[in-house]
Amino acid sequence: MISLKFLNHIDEIVIKLENTKILWFNKKGEEFKLKSDSNIFEQLFFDDIEKFAKYVYEQKSYNSEQIIRFPSEDLIYGQIIYISEEQLMIIKDKTKEKLIEEIKYNLVSSIAHEILTPLSSLKANSLILKEKFPDTESLDSILNSIKRIERIVKQTQLIAMAQMGLYELKKTLIDPKKIFEEVKNDLSKIILEKNIKLELNCHVEFLEADGFVIYTILRNLLSNAVKYSFENSVVEILITDKVIQVKDHGIGIKKEDLNKIFQRFYRSPEAIKMAPKGSGLGLSVVKHLAQLAGYSIKVESDWMLGTTFKINLR
Repeated sequence: MISLKFLNHIDEIVIKLENTKILWFNKKGEEFKLKSDSNIFEQLFFDDIEKFAKYVYEQKSYNSEQIIRFPSEDLIYGQIIYISEEQLMIIKDKTKEKLIEEIKYNLVSSIAHEILTPLSSLKANSLILKEKFPDTESLDSILNSIKRIERIVKQTQLIAMAQMGLYELKKTLIDPKKIFEEVKNDLSKIILEKNIKLELNCHVEFLEADGFVIYTILRNLLSNAVKYSFENSVVEILITDKVIQVKDHGIGIKKEDLNKIFQRFYRSPEAIKMAPKGSGLGLSVVKHLAQLAGYSIKVESDWMLGTTFKINLR
């Protein structure tokens, strides 16, 4: 048995169970007025408690994040981990992390609102001018730039919602070719700079999916493919009802880096050399949205030969 003396130095609440009975808990548990020799389900209250009880009775491990109420009447946003083999329950207080995430989301939403409001006015006035001067190319350029800014701001807002777990999937029939053209237009500057040829092989007229998810996944994968491709090379895109695949012929990814590429902010030294500008968030966003939509990701890469990302939609 793990020493109670040792557990008293842990920031997490640790509870040792015998079936559903609390045998003991560490000092952190005392702060929330837990009681030993009592039923765990009489001490803790959270939305998913029925599922947790089922896992305990079936001797299965459990891991979930939610709001938890304690006998002390304290409420925390916590991660509940149950290790069935040891009948050990660990509760990590993630309230501060959740609060910071909400502050970030509110900040993104506020900025988005502040940008989109004057942008709408600018767009309306540009459209009025366009009616009076239909052949003015500069107005076309202004309107296209406005649409692009609107799309970027809305995408940023939706990504923040998705990362907060606030985004609900909206499945509709979407045109993958149209989404591809939007992504291509967004990335047109770097595509032209590197003289990259995009070859689209689309086998479906429509996909039943969330347009935001598909757009964001495709944009991030194509952005990386172009960014890390050699000049004058080809990027191949395959879209079927079962898969979205993006294949480039660029620098590739070293084997030792493959298990790191979906980590937030991670960029290999080679990637930084080839494309100094970048946040290292693109693939973490792809992974997050793919998980949200129930998709799986497969990556194949050969150093200095290229990389293939495959998103399995089914």
